[in-house]
Amino acid sequence: MKSSMPDAKSIVREYLSQVWDKQDRSAIDRCIATGYIQHARATPPGREGVKAFFAMIDSGFSGAEYLAEDFIAEGDKVSWRWVLRAKHTGTFQGLPATGKPVAISGMSMVRVEDGKLAEHWGEQDMLGLLQQLGVLPGK
Repeated sequence: MKSSMPDAKSIVREYLSQVWDKQDRSAIDRCIATGYIQHARATPPGREGVKAFFAMIDSGFSGAEYLAEDFIAEGDKVSWRWVLRAKHTGTFQGLPATGKPVAISGMSMVRVEDGKLAEHWGEQDMLGLLQQLGVLPGK
């Protein structure tokens, strides 16, 4: 008998569509489990940590466009690589707005349980971001 619950990849794509693309931050509570485990550096735990992360992004950057590619799913885990393009128009981690456009790349993996995101691992190119903002020397 086939389950009526969407597969893990579909659940992740719906989360990304709602929270990233449509910027519907209320979807965080609908898409993420109450006991959400966060393994990404500098992001507080649980749903509240995800909300704090987006508050930081939304206050520091404008015109954010999120591109997710190369989804790979195995069982209850889904991985993908992504690029976030935006303009630095507000304070971000103590750095005043520079007005510079940025492209931040990274990779994420989540574990899905009972139709919701239950656990997340993520890495992003923070060195590249700091170079683009002129904080550190770079290309």
